[in-house]
Amino acid sequence: MDADEAIQTEGLLLMGGQASRFGSDKMRHEWNGQPLAHAAFYALASVCDFVSVSTGSDMASSVDFPQIETTPWRVLPDEHGDRGPLEGIRSVLSVRQADVLVLAGDLPCVSAASLDVLIRRASASSAIVVLAAGRESGQKQPLCAVWKQAILEPLGQYLEQGARSVMGLIESVEYDVVSIPDDELININRPEDLDLLE
Repeated sequence: MDADEAIQTEGLLLMGGQASRFGSDKMRHEWNGQPLAHAAFYALASVCDFVSVSTGSDMASSVDFPQIETTPWRVLPDEHGDRGPLEGIRSVLSVRQADVLVLAGDLPCVSAASLDVLIRRASASSAIVVLAAGRESGQKQPLCAVWKQAILEPLGQYLEQGARSVMGLIESVEYDVVSIPDDELININRPEDLDLLE
């Protein structure tokens, strides 16, 4: 594939979760003059042709992102709030019927360049999931990853068994890893984590 050839890509921004460790709705916490989740949204929108925003059903009506002419988006409410991010991924894979680049809204530092590397590796790889990992730490981040349609059936079975571990599912299928800078994978769980972004 030519290095400049565009790859059609669907994006999924995950905004679910209770944010209990943060103490308030971290996705709407202001960072750099905008809600925290906007950083991940813009990164996805810059490399994807369409973005789905997965939220809890009670949050769906309050989601507010800018309209981007080149990348339409829509909210996809998660009707099963007890199933965690896997339910959001299952929903969008079912509805959109395409491979999906997944990014959690509390990963505000992931660059468009790194997402593009994930997309291109996934296009060339036979792996069902291609996920990012810290270049120095080796720590895997399954919510910065391309999830292919081939995982939909095992994902559904996994959820029906009551399992919820994201890495537990990934480790049961063929997956590939792309190394990106560790500082792009800073995960905001607590207010003090925001200090790491400075």
